[in-house]
Amino acid sequence: MSSMKKYLLAMALPLAVLLIIPLRPALVFLLGVEVRLATEPVDPREIFRGDHVNLSFSIERLSPLLLSSDEAPEESLESLGVDGTWYVLLSKNAQGIDEPTGLSRTRPESGVYIRGRRMYGTPSQVALDYGPNLKRFYVRENTGPELERAARAGALLATVKLWRGIPVLVSLDMAGKGRILP
Repeated sequence: MSSMKKYLLAMALPLAVLLIIPLRPALVFLLGVEVRLATEPVDPREIFRGDHVNLSFSIERLSPLLLSSDEAPEESLESLGVDGTWYVLLSKNAQGIDEPTGLSRTRPESGVYIRGRRMYGTPSQVALDYGPNLKRFYVRENTGPELERAARAGALLATVKLWRGIPVLVSLDMAGKGRILP
């Protein structure tokens, strides 16, 4: 191999890695199904990155009663395992907000679902983590506290795209203000 080809390969490899990193979120954004989720507030400031809203969602803490029939009901939550992928089936309620209607270790064959990793479980609650794509929403300076107040009042919804269960946060919708883009 000539030195020119080695030089080009050495330049192309890091470039290929940098182009692959945003590919997954871009695919979700282009091919995903849009859902709306209820949010809960957390702290809004990070010194180096600016104002943001750390988001928490009501679908992060689910009732074990949502376990689908394919999960053995006699098993304790501890025996179902903490690690591993879990799937939450979503359906729209009367207000147009997507709510959990099922919980399973196996991927649903139909319907809209989000996948997450189980963090812990108790007899009354299963806690799931849906990854970093849903945790932070960066906003213009000094607008984070207003979004937190709206979340506390139940007036903040997240628009999320889902593709094969992978979530990407698209925007926040605040009552009276409309859609807020990142």
